[in-house]
Amino acid sequence: MKRTEKTFRLLIFLALSLIILSCTTVSVRYRTEERYSHRGRHTLRNSRAVLAVRVSPEGNSTGSLTSPYIPGITLNGDIEETATGFRLYITEVLLFAEWPNGWTEARYEGTGAFLFEREQDAWLFRIQDSLELWEIVSGEIRYYDTYFRGDDGLWKVRNRVDRIQEISRFLKEDRGFPPFYDRFLQRPKKGIHFSTDIVPFLFPEAKSAFSLKEKRWIYSGSVPDPAAGSKEKVPGSGIFWRPAYSREILPAHLIPLRDSGTLWRDYEEARTLLYAFYNLEYVLNSLLPGSLFEEVR
Repeated sequence: MKRTEKTFRLLIFLALSLIILSCTTVSVRYRTEERYSHRGRHTLRNSRAVLAVRVSPEGNSTGSLTSPYIPGITLNGDIEETATGFRLYITEVLLFAEWPNGWTEARYEGTGAFLFEREQDAWLFRIQDSLELWEIVSGEIRYYDTYFRGDDGLWKVRNRVDRIQEISRFLKEDRGFPPFYDRFLQRPKKGIHFSTDIVPFLFPEAKSAFSLKEKRWIYSGSVPDPAAGSKEKVPGSGIFWRPAYSREILPAHLIPLRDSGTLWRDYEEARTLLYAFYNLEYVLNSLLPGSLFEEVR
């Protein structure tokens, strides 16, 4: 049943893609290239961001901006030529995250303006108007064989995104976690990354939910003892949580979300969106400004 559903969804996606491609084609891509030193050598790594520009048969240009540091977030908008290059006007922001048993997807109304100014053979990225996310206008969640669509799906997606944004703000502003992580999960010997920092802090009781390899990576450092203050525990989403630990680390409005397992489900089902929203502000306002985009056909 699950394989049939996935196959059906893939066929729908391919059909829609063919329809879209018949109307617009990717005419050019722009991407940043960054270099870093590894054992004395400079090696090429993933681009900080990629802008795909499409031109319709009528000659209208649109662009989609993505980044590996904000996975599952696509910033779409209209392209307008300027005296020094071109401008990307953001009109919508698409969200997508999947896990083995489902997905979360949504469409935001958004605004913003990003400038790409010609500098020799590249384009310098600048912010003209910062990104503003206004309202999620459509959303869907699949959980195993249950689909939440329409008003129900929209309500659930809005709540999930609100929680993700709030926990991201809390971790950075109230608990002093770094403003940006350049990796979601890596081997411990390659440094501390998002999951190895955030998961043991928020979910020390969830160690048993990970594979043996993920346990070694994520829980390799110092892990808080959630039972240090009290032996009391409550069930939520298949895991027993320690309310005393929740009270120790979280503000009052987030405590019920951890104790009920809701925050854990947000991580389990949409972990890449949690990582993406955590990084979003830094990527757009600090990492990308001043970056050079090169044309890649």
